[in-house]
Amino acid sequence: MPVAVTQNSRYNESAFEGFEDYDYQTFNCDTCSSLRHFDIGINKNKIVTIQKHSGKRSLKIDPNQSIGLQFKVLADTVSFKTTLKFNTTTNACYNGLVGLQSVSVDTSAKQASFFPYKGKKMVISAWVKEEQDCSCISYASNSIFISFVGSAQTYTFKPSGNIVEGWQRYESVFDIPSAATSITISLQATGTTPVYFDDVRVHPFNSNMKSFVYNSTDLRLMAELDENNYATFYEYDDDGTLIRVKKETQKGIKTINETRTALFKQ
Repeated sequence: MPVAVTQNSRYNESAFEGFEDYDYQTFNCDTCSSLRHFDIGINKNKIVTIQKHSGKRSLKIDPNQSIGLQFKVLADTVSFKTTLKFNTTTNACYNGLVGLQSVSVDTSAKQASFFPYKGKKMVISAWVKEEQDCSCISYASNSIFISFVGSAQTYTFKPSGNIVEGWQRYESVFDIPSAATSITISLQATGTTPVYFDDVRVHPFNSNMKSFVYNSTDLRLMAELDENNYATFYEYDDDGTLIRVKKETQKGIKTINETRTALFKQ
């Protein structure tokens, strides 16, 4: 099931995190877990259900705390190539004819995790909510801080635009220095109230991304976030029938489609 789809971007230089599927599993198995493309690691205990921009969960950051995510930065010339190995066998039933037995690859076939490239212009976007009854026009007690190993360049971003149903959007542009060897993205609560982050995405400036949020219980599509990280919400009845579609805009969330069905009583 697609979680994010990008255009004009390599797989490893774009990332999306909606904090939805860290507890999803089909059965208990300690040996079958796979590497996540974008992983908050030991901070997954900060995922809560009391607030959410889309889906059912968001990341809670306590007052005057931050959660940092560090990723490698590589040169644009680095590429990943996988060599197929064709294993053959001799079949005695067919006069010693050599046939194909299997095709195998080494560990280089694994999908790469997120890491951007040096010298690239990037976009970071997210949604944030502060735990307060806010009649203000903007949240001020949170930030996204970006730093690098190998370069003194730093960025501090604040949310902007209208507060939509309690949530305000980040969308900022930054450059990765050519001398950087790693990047750290820190989600910060800079005041005395908890802060919630959701639907964080990073991708190259010349690309665009759509992302998707699913219900981890029944796998129904709950939200689709467009190229500007605004959501289209899908609501269902108890039978799983789509009954309502809502669209998030700068002026609020609008219902764009609603359907009701019923059976005649005999």
